[in-house]
Amino acid sequence: VIGNSTYQNVPRLKQPANDAADVADELRKLGFEVTSNIDLTRDQFLLLVSDFRSQIKSEKAEDVVFYYSGHAFNMFGLNQIVPVDAQLKSRDLLQIETIRLNDIISQIQVTDTQKTVFLLDASRPSPLPDSLKSDDVGAGLAQIETNNATASALLIFATLPNQTAPEGSGRNSTFTA
Repeated sequence: VIGNSTYQNVPRLKQPANDAADVADELRKLGFEVTSNIDLTRDQFLLLVSDFRSQIKSEKAEDVVFYYSGHAFNMFGLNQIVPVDAQLKSRDLLQIETIRLNDIISQIQVTDTQKTVFLLDASRPSPLPDSLKSDDVGAGLAQIETNNATASALLIFATLPNQTAPEGSGRNSTFTA
């Protein structure tokens, strides 16, 4: 469970930390072993995904949930998760500063028999400056094509593909509430 709220270089979000805390509590009530993290840098995020993969493999987990709340966008039809330390000032560096969702899915989906649910509350307005937005770089998450990693996974987005939802004014996002 990851909630990125306190971004260093792009607009901060009010709700992801609350969303992550509440989702983690609910998953624990359902009997899941939960690791919950708030405001991860790129390096911390990648290490967490690697550790999570190792845990899934060592425990031979059959039921896995991955939850992310925070900024994301799609670039050339691929979804990019935004860590809290991303600069997002140069088009040339966007893919280096962010984490491709497909890579996370491939890391976490260890076996064909594993049932994995990906909950993605990342369809807020784009954190990108107007100078970086274009037809191939935009707001919302793109539809994910089915492949070996996604065949036995359920991906749930906060909105339809390429759509955004306002952050809202309550404790939680509309998706998590």
